[in-house]
Amino acid sequence: MIDKKRFFLLPIMEKDKDSIYMTDNNNYAIGKSNVIWIWNKEDLSKEKIIEILNILEKNFLTKNNNTITCRKEIYDEIKKRGDTSNKKELCYLECNHLKRIKLSPGFIDKPNYSDKIMLANWWQDYSKDLSQEISFTDSLKEVENWIEDNTFYVWRENNGKIVCMANYWENEGVAKISYVYTPKEQRNKGYCKI
Repeated sequence: MIDKKRFFLLPIMEKDKDSIYMTDNNNYAIGKSNVIWIWNKEDLSKEKIIEILNILEKNFLTKNNNTITCRKEIYDEIKKRGDTSNKKELCYLECNHLKRIKLSPGFIDKPNYSDKIMLANWWQDYSKDLSQEISFTDSLKEVENWIEDNTFYVWRENNGKIVCMANYWENEGVAKISYVYTPKEQRNKGYCKI
């Protein structure tokens, strides 16, 4: 992988039979349903932007019904072509050292299948927060995949109640934490504090 930090979605996307992605080993376009992620080198030429857009129009874009995450210069070109897709910002945070440790009561645990309905509801809420609503069936399928992949964790209070969730795995020695979600009533208690 050229950039292990930015391309952490690739291992997940590869597992989904409905996903497609294209790369020239420097620039990536990834599509799943109507959601599109585009990563590219910072010194992207105008010609390369046009090439990427032509590939997008042929393989990814569907009649102005997309949510696109990409660099501003690519999105500006998409708009020039008359597309009305939505743009979403996607970023990652990098933690190189801890400033302080806060202890929260409870413990980290693996969820079990009896937890999956609640976690699927949370994943639906998370998706709504991102303005990318998904069906409960799709949310449940996603949660089941995470549980099977053995990369999904929850924080339980000492009484066993789940108060937040996150996906964690390592890729080529880099730890990845994603899909962090705490329901509104459990927020600001330090469970997922950065």
